[in-house]
Amino acid sequence: MLVGLIVFYTAVLYIPYLLLYKLVFFFQFARVPQNFLALCASDYYKGCIFHRNIKGFIVQTGDPTGTGKNGQSIWKKKFKDEFHESLRHNARGIVSMANNGPDSNGSQFFITYSKQTMLDMKYSIFAKVIDGWNVLDELERAPVEEKTYRPLTDIHIQDVTTHANPFADSFDELFPEPNQGAFFDWMAFGTSSISRGGLGLFGQLVIGPPGSGKTTYCAAMADFLTNLERKVHVVNLDPANDTLPYCCSVDLSDLIRLEEVMDYLSLGPNGGLIYCMEYLYTNRDWLADRLSKLKQKDPKCYLIFDCPGQVELYTHHPVTRQLIAYLTQKTHQIPGGKDESATIVEGLGLQLTAVHLVDSHYCSDPGKFISCLLTSLSTMLQLSLPHVNILSKADLIEQFGELEFNLDYFTEVLDLQYLVDKINKNNDPFLAKYERLNQALISIIQDQSLVQFLLLDIQNMSHLERVMRYADRANGYVFGPDEQRNLQALMHSASGVELTPDWIGLAQEKYMSGVKQTEPDIDFFS
Repeated sequence: MLVGLIVFYTAVLYIPYLLLYKLVFFFQFARVPQNFLALCASDYYKGCIFHRNIKGFIVQTGDPTGTGKNGQSIWKKKFKDEFHESLRHNARGIVSMANNGPDSNGSQFFITYSKQTMLDMKYSIFAKVIDGWNVLDELERAPVEEKTYRPLTDIHIQDVTTHANPFADSFDELFPEPNQGAFFDWMAFGTSSISRGGLGLFGQLVIGPPGSGKTTYCAAMADFLTNLERKVHVVNLDPANDTLPYCCSVDLSDLIRLEEVMDYLSLGPNGGLIYCMEYLYTNRDWLADRLSKLKQKDPKCYLIFDCPGQVELYTHHPVTRQLIAYLTQKTHQIPGGKDESATIVEGLGLQLTAVHLVDSHYCSDPGKFISCLLTSLSTMLQLSLPHVNILSKADLIEQFGELEFNLDYFTEVLDLQYLVDKINKNNDPFLAKYERLNQALISIIQDQSLVQFLLLDIQNMSHLERVMRYADRANGYVFGPDEQRNLQALMHSASGVELTPDWIGLAQEKYMSGVKQTEPDIDFFS
């Protein structure tokens, strides 16, 4: 009898007689995958047999007694169904929770042998087989008892190994008796240190296209702020980052790895990145738990988030906007039902500035600069965060030849009609087709009047200091927790509203008191 594996995306089940098949979890819902992965982590499924095997229909397991009448969820009681109209029993290999009526999910689950649409909206789908179909074929051919459909020879789960399980380290530690409320406190993102006002930490969310120098910036800014005696923690949210030039306090690769997603799901880099970010948002309690621990260690720490370089994540895909909303919203309390905690954590209450880097070589081409402006504007509107837009690698800009206009034209985003005129003068028939489009784009950019840039040479301390000042004014770091001051800081960042003299004095005092002066502050906007 062969010993084989069932490989789930984050769990491996060793089963005598079977070979290998893989499943990928759907994480639209919270409780179904949390329940399953926590049971895997607690070895709950070890020894479970496939007690029901109906050819052409389903195979079922998950009852430790082997009778098909038992099985308990991590909450020690039945839990509600979770449906989504996009998830259907429309193929062989769909994996769902078994139940004996509405809202009666426990530990048992089944895998379909064929399309079974009559099961839709009755059984909660959480996974799908994506490889090793020969194993499912072998299981379907197993001889069974005529009336009970129980295999004549027990086929059981021999062992379970979990990988990247964000929900549980052990059943006993994370899921004590329900009357203690520990599980729901943990589900409310892990720690009592998340107060009603959230974590209240300040930081920067560093974004930009590939090659813009985000990771290098994070390392340089972290060193710069550390020299100013700030407690800085860098959070890597880019699963494509293989080597990190900074000390990473929280690393997304501890939760999910891009190369594994691409391998298991047969996705390319872009699809894999989107999946990783969706996975992070679904499992945002993992991030909350680690950020809470950072605050416990350093109550006034400053956070720098190193984000992926995929542009669509910031311009139109919803997952980054959802994640940022969670990071920046504050907590509140509402009365809970019988099965819910009374404390609902809506967000972490971080006060963040988006630092958006784009390569300064875009200034060398009018068409590229228009596209750069449009990307920056779209990102600002999509993320709804105060922004500091940066033209990075300013020290290399001369390599691309003489610019059509002075640098302040690009940093202050002056009359863009000159760019369109420059494009039209090239008499390029291809570009001529897009004259009206370019005209419309610059009208949108200028009507919004939001985008301006700072220049950044990462080796120039005065440049880093200038970016720091803008970022800290935008997120309110220099003004403390007062809400009105933070509102004024956002207005200053977005529209150039001047700060009042007393606030300027406060900023100077905070930055200059006891701190060695860096190079003179060069004003690129003058």
